[in-house]
Amino acid sequence: MQTFGLADASGPDPVRLLEELKRIAVEQLGAIPGGLYRPIEEQLQSTQLAQSDAQRKDLISLLGMRQRSASLLMRYREMIARNFDDFVGRPRLSGSGLVLGLVDEEQLGFHLAGQRLVESIGHRYQGPLEILDLRFEALATALGAATTTNPVGAIRLAGAFLHTFSDVELSETLQPSLVRQYELELSRVLGDLYGKLNSRLAEGGFN
Repeated sequence: MQTFGLADASGPDPVRLLEELKRIAVEQLGAIPGGLYRPIEEQLQSTQLAQSDAQRKDLISLLGMRQRSASLLMRYREMIARNFDDFVGRPRLSGSGLVLGLVDEEQLGFHLAGQRLVESIGHRYQGPLEILDLRFEALATALGAATTTNPVGAIRLAGAFLHTFSDVELSETLQPSLVRQYELELSRVLGDLYGKLNSRLAEGGFN
């Protein structure tokens, strides 16, 4: 099994490196929630001739999310940042991972869609994620922290999304549409993000 370690003890400070990685992740992922609504609205409006009460309800829900866009965006950015704080066990509220547990029946479909998202991300980015997981494990060791999950791994990204929209009323039809659009928006940035994080960790000696 391939392992990664800090090659040069005089290399970059692991704490500062982690902060840099967090900044990169928040910058690249942070705008995603703002791009979710319009494509779904356009899809719903394209069938307006046969528009049902359910479609109109979904459009109203999307309007409500647009009105809360700034707060939802901030919450998502905070969840991404929290993943990195959790990585070193900083005393902050936990819960940014994907936890099913006792889920309200109306939210069950949303969480199941989140699970499918985890599987899709894990499969699509298997190669770079495996390397990134190992490098983050080595970074955790250098920081003296207990090994934890990759802060930008599939579980963490799905968890950040679900927690961001946890108090938004979503219909059974809108839930999967929102998750699909999130996955599409992720696909625009994840390849580049994983490449940058892997490169920066390698430059920091975790190669």
